[in-house]
Amino acid sequence: MSAANQYYDSNIYMQSANLIIRVAHMYYYEGKRQQEISEELEISVPTVSRLLKKAKEQKIVRFSIAEEYLECLKLERWLQEHFHLSGVIVAPVPGEKEPTNEELKKFVALEGARYLQRTVSDNDILGVAYGDICSK
Repeated sequence: MSAANQYYDSNIYMQSANLIIRVAHMYYYEGKRQQEISEELEISVPTVSRLLKKAKEQKIVRFSIAEEYLECLKLERWLQEHFHLSGVIVAPVPGEKEPTNEELKKFVALEGARYLQRTVSDNDILGVAYGDICSK
């Protein structure tokens, strides 16, 4: 068997690189839902999901998180382990410039409010205390 035939035989059942790229572009750049992509390309939703997974595996799609935000996660984990806490939220500070004390309080308050939105439900009792925030 020639090298060309062997390549053809071993790769005939692999997904089209073009299709993987197209699906990844539609999902990540165009913001389309998997169902929309499925209908547009006339493939099943599970196939769309598998193609997105292949795009990650083949490093067609790569994800990164900015270092300053990773630092928040690292600090959360350290605080949680060091003080044996069930959960910790470190509020990220967006932007390049050093925030004022008021801006820091606002970032912390927003993260606290978002946390309460996610976790508090009807008939819960919530206690509130006042304190100050930690700074660098």
